[in-house]
Amino acid sequence: MYIFSIHDLFILSQEFSQEPVIPVYSARPDMVKKALKYVHSTSLNKLDGKELEFLIAILPDNNGSLYGDLKKICETDLGLISQCCLTKYVFKINRHYLSNVALKINVKMGGRNTVLLDALSCRIPLVSDIPTIIFGADVSHPEAGEDVCPSLAAPPKTGQK
Repeated sequence: MYIFSIHDLFILSQEFSQEPVIPVYSARPDMVKKALKYVHSTSLNKLDGKELEFLIAILPDNNGSLYGDLKKICETDLGLISQCCLTKYVFKINRHYLSNVALKINVKMGGRNTVLLDALSCRIPLVSDIPTIIFGADVSHPEAGEDVCPSLAAPPKTGQK
């Protein structure tokens, strides 16, 4: 495991291109499948046959089934990790919102957002000595004023072999 300072992260970020692999591409919601396949194939050409790993999609505020369609196509057809953002939040450039999106992207790309220091140094009694599964739960709530969608709870897990 690596722990980086802000300065380390800044130095590491200099290795990445500031430009996206392909220019921003927009399409009508009914053309989402065609648009995603275009983005995927264009990126294959630009990356010399390497697969695109990650896609950020900025969706209209009232997007109907677009979110679900996009996620399904990205995950099942293209094997592509995606992060969707709503237009009304993206263009406000709210630091808190962007931080939350960055945390989501980090986890989706295989990173960790939190680490229990005692667990790293094996100082938790019993948990450090025997195989253990720790369960927790995360609750996602709908937007304020949204009466149709319920809150959803998901119990993720982590374990050591």
